[in-house]
Amino acid sequence: MDPRDRVIDKRKTTKVLYDHFLNIMYDTREIYFFDTSTLKFVEVNTVASKNLGYTLDELLDMSPVEVMTRLTEKEFQRIIDPLTSGKQTVVSLETSLLRKDSTVYPVEIQLYLIEKENQSLVLAIVNDIIERKQAEEMIHYLSYQDHITCLPNRMLFNDRLSVSLSNAKRNQSIVTVLFLDLDRFKHLNDPLGHDKGDAILRQVAHKLKFCLRENDTISRFGGDEFAIILSDVGRVEDAGRVAGRVLDKLSETLNFEEFEFRLTASIGISLYPFDGNTREELLKNAHSAMYKAKERGGNCYQFYASEMNARMFERLVLENGLHKALDRNEFVLYYQPQYDSKTLEITGVEALVRWNHPDLGLVPPADFIPLSEEIGHIIPLGIWVLYTACVQNKAWQDAGYPPISVSVILSTKQFKQSNLVQLVSDVLNETGLEPQYLKLELTETDMMENTDEILATLQQLKNMGIKIMIDDFGKGYSSLGYLKKFPVDILKIDQSFIREIESSPSEREIVIAILQLAQILDLQVIAEGIETEEQFAFLRKHDCDVMQGYYFSKPLPLREIEEVLKVKRKIEAPKGIVG
Repeated sequence: MDPRDRVIDKRKTTKVLYDHFLNIMYDTREIYFFDTSTLKFVEVNTVASKNLGYTLDELLDMSPVEVMTRLTEKEFQRIIDPLTSGKQTVVSLETSLLRKDSTVYPVEIQLYLIEKENQSLVLAIVNDIIERKQAEEMIHYLSYQDHITCLPNRMLFNDRLSVSLSNAKRNQSIVTVLFLDLDRFKHLNDPLGHDKGDAILRQVAHKLKFCLRENDTISRFGGDEFAIILSDVGRVEDAGRVAGRVLDKLSETLNFEEFEFRLTASIGISLYPFDGNTREELLKNAHSAMYKAKERGGNCYQFYASEMNARMFERLVLENGLHKALDRNEFVLYYQPQYDSKTLEITGVEALVRWNHPDLGLVPPADFIPLSEEIGHIIPLGIWVLYTACVQNKAWQDAGYPPISVSVILSTKQFKQSNLVQLVSDVLNETGLEPQYLKLELTETDMMENTDEILATLQQLKNMGIKIMIDDFGKGYSSLGYLKKFPVDILKIDQSFIREIESSPSEREIVIAILQLAQILDLQVIAEGIETEEQFAFLRKHDCDVMQGYYFSKPLPLREIEEVLKVKRKIEAPKGIVG
């Protein structure tokens, strides 16, 4: 067929769509027509006139670029080129429109090329996305804010510590990390109750703010733990003075309802560059120093000293063993079942690696996965996990079990492999597992690095029929803007949100917002870390698609998961409903 004929066919198709839908939308959506050669409006509807604040006559003297923010005429021309060239029948973009009174509002625009009265025009249909943007902003705010104390939470603290270290490296200055744990807080919290305990934590936060400069950062890390960044410390002794001032302030009498008491704390201190060069090292060492302060009886501070790192020898043992573990068949896969919230039947499993060390026994993943990443062992280990999970899933299907999916987590280094797509394809070919029964999990952070390369890799994997899942969603960038760009199928809500939904209204709001926005974007949602019936009931009530967690089952070895697949494929519905 002549290419020009294809263009005509596409335009005819678009014209049919136009005729079918335009009358429906003309009274409810902003509708614009503009000339492709002059880029001038030739027709607008009254909804557009009302929303922008211009009269119809004023708009007919204007071009789309005049009401769009951040777009030049050349940039807009590039956007509509695929339409005018016949390469695409529709183009979508997100932007903001500028009202006559200079206020703006976010919109999503679909552009179509149509023939109207023998004239080539672009039809623009505008959707207001203010509510979606507000929900995204709320998720972002709540994800970085501790809901009890209104202090920065752990994620925001980590971001700020990374920035402080970058500045310190550039300026050759000192950064101090203080890790604070309230002494015997549990003995207050348990008899008083959690509500009163939270009120005490808010008073602690207020006292801590009083001791710090505006450019310092204080964060509630969780429970009764707080972390502090002192940027650009002049001398090492200054860190000790600040810690002493914090202890003095906390020891002041605290009046709470009919009670009067004094708080004490244990504080560990680490300093860049003396005690570590990375965020993780400084936090770990400050944490170790805090425990040393507790051993001394509490109500004191302790600088980190290298001999505190009692696990260094164990690390050497683990590192040495990792190099031989694959050859010695010491790794095993455990499987945690995932259940459909409507049918309550098992729909998939997550494959989780465990290391059966000959001397140490079963080593937790948190102890060897980061080390594997660091020493470069994660690549062969990741291939083994992917291959073994696919082999096992195919074996279950061949044995007559109803088909389910298997989820495999990709590490950061795995995802950066240039031959990842080929590796996955080879594994599927060798095992015979059909792609639709494999889900690959990656983090938000991984998606944000080298986005063009990541986009290409994800698209190739999706084209194979593999499902793409974002693990720990909400824990990293916490923005839904990129979800439309990347070919993602599934969001897995971070378990830190699930853990708090029974007691925290803000955590419930985050979860509900994620679920609603996922429905808008036609994405499936998996909730992990479910531990109570109340969490199960809440998520099921709000139409979470798939459930996973210790409430249903811990990760199981092969023999036990096969028992689940044989006789325990269905779970019972929760009895209660939460908020």
